[in-house]
Amino acid sequence: MTGPDLVALLRAAVASTTRTEPASVGEDSSLRALGVNSMRALRIAARLERELGAPVAPWPLLEHDRLGDAAAAIVPGTDEPPRHRPGPWRPLSHAEQSQWYLDWSEPGATRYVFSGAIRLRGPVDPAALGAALSAVVRRHEPLRTRYGTGPDGVPRAVAADPYPVALPVTGEPLDQVVRAERETPFDLTGGRLLRARLVRLAPEDHALVLAAHHIAVDGWSFGVLLRELGGRSPELTAGYPDAVAAEAATWRADGPRQREWWRGYLADAPPALDVPGDLPVGPGATGAGRVLRFAVEPAVTAAVRALPATPYAVLFTAFAVVLHRRAGRDDLLVGTPLANRARPRFHDLIGMFVNTVVLRSRAGRDTTFAALLRATRDGLLGAMTHQEVPLPEITAAAQGAARDPLVRVMFDLHSFPPGELALPGVEVLAGDGGPLTLNSFETPGSQAKFDLTLTMEDTGEALLGALEYRTDRYTRRWADGFVEDLLAVLTEATRDPDTRVRDLAAGRGEPSVVRGEPAPPGEWTVHGLVGGRPEAVAVVDGDEALDYAELDRRAGELAGRLRALGVGAGTTVALLAERSAGLVVDVLAVLRAGGAFLPLDPRHPVDRMHAMLADGDASLLLTREHLTARAGRGAGRDLGAGRRVITLRHTESTRRDAGQADTAYVLFTSGSTGRPKGVAVSHRSLAVAALTWRREFGLGEGDVVAQIAGCAFDVFCGELVRALGTGARLAIVPDDVVLDPVRLHALLRDAGVTCAEFVPSVLAPLVDLGRELPSLRRVVIGVEPWTAGEQARLRALLRPEAVVHNTYGLTEATIDSTGEILTGTDGLPAEHRFPVGWPFSSTTVYVLDESRRPVTVGLAGEVWIGGTGVAQGYVGRAAHTADRFRPDPFGDPGTRMYRTGDRGRLLPDGRLVLLGRLDRQHKVRGTRVDLEEVEAVLAGAPGVRRAVVVPEPAGLVAYLVREPSAATEPREVAAHAARWLPRTVCPVRYAVLDRPPLTPNGKIDVAALAGVPTQPVAAPAPARPASTTEREIARLCAEVIEGGPVGEVDPAADFFELGGHSLLLARWIGLVRDRFAVDLPIREVLLRPTVARVAELVEAGAPAARTPTAGHTRIRWSARPQRGGDDERP
Repeated sequence: MTGPDLVALLRAAVASTTRTEPASVGEDSSLRALGVNSMRALRIAARLERELGAPVAPWPLLEHDRLGDAAAAIVPGTDEPPRHRPGPWRPLSHAEQSQWYLDWSEPGATRYVFSGAIRLRGPVDPAALGAALSAVVRRHEPLRTRYGTGPDGVPRAVAADPYPVALPVTGEPLDQVVRAERETPFDLTGGRLLRARLVRLAPEDHALVLAAHHIAVDGWSFGVLLRELGGRSPELTAGYPDAVAAEAATWRADGPRQREWWRGYLADAPPALDVPGDLPVGPGATGAGRVLRFAVEPAVTAAVRALPATPYAVLFTAFAVVLHRRAGRDDLLVGTPLANRARPRFHDLIGMFVNTVVLRSRAGRDTTFAALLRATRDGLLGAMTHQEVPLPEITAAAQGAARDPLVRVMFDLHSFPPGELALPGVEVLAGDGGPLTLNSFETPGSQAKFDLTLTMEDTGEALLGALEYRTDRYTRRWADGFVEDLLAVLTEATRDPDTRVRDLAAGRGEPSVVRGEPAPPGEWTVHGLVGGRPEAVAVVDGDEALDYAELDRRAGELAGRLRALGVGAGTTVALLAERSAGLVVDVLAVLRAGGAFLPLDPRHPVDRMHAMLADGDASLLLTREHLTARAGRGAGRDLGAGRRVITLRHTESTRRDAGQADTAYVLFTSGSTGRPKGVAVSHRSLAVAALTWRREFGLGEGDVVAQIAGCAFDVFCGELVRALGTGARLAIVPDDVVLDPVRLHALLRDAGVTCAEFVPSVLAPLVDLGRELPSLRRVVIGVEPWTAGEQARLRALLRPEAVVHNTYGLTEATIDSTGEILTGTDGLPAEHRFPVGWPFSSTTVYVLDESRRPVTVGLAGEVWIGGTGVAQGYVGRAAHTADRFRPDPFGDPGTRMYRTGDRGRLLPDGRLVLLGRLDRQHKVRGTRVDLEEVEAVLAGAPGVRRAVVVPEPAGLVAYLVREPSAATEPREVAAHAARWLPRTVCPVRYAVLDRPPLTPNGKIDVAALAGVPTQPVAAPAPARPASTTEREIARLCAEVIEGGPVGEVDPAADFFELGGHSLLLARWIGLVRDRFAVDLPIREVLLRPTVARVAELVEAGAPAARTPTAGHTRIRWSARPQRGGDDERP
């Protein structure tokens, strides 16, 4: 056909399909402006195919906006469409295979049962309606197909005889009937995949309730069904088996090329999208779901249609913007079902054609909505032109194995008409009395198919939406906020598409700002808070005990000597001494003299101490005689009691007392990202913290506070003022005792310690002893994440009235910023990490985006701390101070806030949840991964107490701290990781430790791990099947995996890692079941799909039931075409 003729045909087809005046459709017309979307493109192609008598692909109509360009790109096909060859059975289509597997893996589930109601107002003849339904069943084979497996374990389909559709009339409540149908599973072996009931609401008011399994219908099918119920049944030029044959032919000819496209599109793709909710996911997670329905305002709907893209692309892009923000990811994957009905002869068929594909969305810092929309359109066109690849194959293309689910979030747009049910004298509406739409047939069930599913419907007049969400992950409040975000993004993006993605709807919703109580009034200094009854013991250090009177005397005497040396407000004195009662005296003396103290830990490397002395702006060094050599600054002057003072630099002293604005101490950070930085903290900051602890912890004269932290760690300052600022007793725990759990337990017991703060790495060995801690009534946890498993083990050793505080803080924000008392752990998995609580007094927590704007509560962002606790800055580091300490635009004039570098989000109740360090996100083999997420997964493996992951060029290296007496094997932990992590981010080497190396501050010493030997996961030689059962199961495994291992299979090898996928797994288990005549618990197989595990289940299993279960039936084949005789039924 010539170009002009094809243009004329296309103009007529476009005008008819879009219901546009033909004269206004020309060669230069914009197809998108005329409303040509993917579904209309299919109908236009169908019309052209009928008129040309040759196949016409719809893709040019989507790839080109100008009508003339689309016409030039259309090339009618010449191949004769393949037809199904009649036989006793047929193979399953890709879509049927997916549905069959879902039913096989979860027998009795109703996630994929379609049900809905059609309101019929007027005279209804139940017998005629039942006859019409029966006629539909006769015409459409999928509604009367039986599914089972052949002798080779492969699922197959057999057409059963047509059956009369019973149409019982009931007076039960409509909602109850719809719900009952929705929750009643179908037997895929029975050949009856459509049910109907007629509900009598009034004499001439009925509701037709329909239910069908998704293996037999898709959304398009319901439009066909309605038209045929109304008597419009066009001649069918093909049947569903022909569609299966056409798909197979396309797959044979074009499958490799299409697979290769998906490999390129998903290269370096991230794992499945996990959108954080506001509920913890525990072992009792049910997958229950609810649906929230909404509508887009008419003005916004019009603006969506006016953009130079299809409504699908616009709506998907807006959805992706919200997902980017809520998940905190710049690269994410979303599943979407495609109609997969490109061939017009299949348009009038009922059947399951839909294939789920994956769309990728990447949004950088400055990406605009318009740019993201263009990328979405390009990705959608690519996916549509390669949509014959089934999801397991797409998953394998992305991950190298089909083990991990690639889709946890779905998007769908229904833009095809639901079909018109025309019954004489009857008004047809949706079950609720509203307009009949496709969503009328997607009544929500009790189970959600995915974490989140957004289904939009374009009725031609309106855009309607339904958000299905898992109720064990998300609350209704969270879902409401999500929809509000979506509508706000749509409104703003259609108003100005050039808006940056990160700016869209950025200011809406409840901001992530939570403030603690106001600071107590008054002028405060640290040493002004210290005191207790003179005769009460203040400090215990081994055999030495100082009461408050003696502590005051010694500190006052030393303060006088320091004053004589020029110490006063504005000067800093470095302290180099072991933790002892004498060091406590040193600290108080410096503060009373008006100076600031800079503690140095003698255990630190000499070069590090010298760097601190050089950068800390200290005037004097107060040390001990035996430590002067480490200081490297000469012998200094004798101050008595073994003390030596060394002048570091000469300064003019103000000789005035310190006020609350003066520096109280300088502490150096760990320096994990470079040279250590000295943090200067004021008297007011530490004093307000002390008053907060006094109130929060309820400490008093009867308490004994353990001093465990290294002196160069900010918790050292906290322990000191918690005790001495409340009249309590401070019990010094020597360094060698801290790391010896037996001696530490004895000291806590003998000293009667009532309050102690621990880093989890230090506390774990103490808890592992399993000895009660009867004196402790208050345990403070900080620095590292605290899990439910650790909490449960600790609680078992404490008295019932004891409390555990989980806290979060930083040196730059004066030790503790947030905290809460932990309660029970019921229903929480052992690896669950607790929130870190609410802000303490005079503290504000912000969660901000990259532009330092508060994100909406529940969304992820960077944690910033404001309030009195914010430090003065980094000593001598003006540029670093300006970068991390910023003016607080949300606080009082002149206040500042600190940028923590931690990623987190606020819960609706105001508690802070930490999501890891921003600087701990790395790209591993092209996949961005948060190392703390990997560590959390590894820590959930049996026998693992804690895990540290370090990135190296070859991949991640995992260091595992084993549970006491556990035989922790890297291979088993690696298998656990493979079940929960994408293959690309699973560690490649492992080491197992009884105890991790610790820094002087009690943190895990990551640098020291470099010297620990590691081994690759695959170091052990593959095992061989040990028993007759294992050998036979391994043989069947090798038989099933095409191109897989020949001969015996390693019993411990994961089926998916061997090259299997879900459908092959079903075939393998079917063969095992038949070979050994046992029923296998499918869930157990899926948790650990290895030869060894299947052999265990076989040897412990029950005999196979005589009555087959849905989807598991072996079909016996006769030599003649199947007619449904009794001897041939499954």
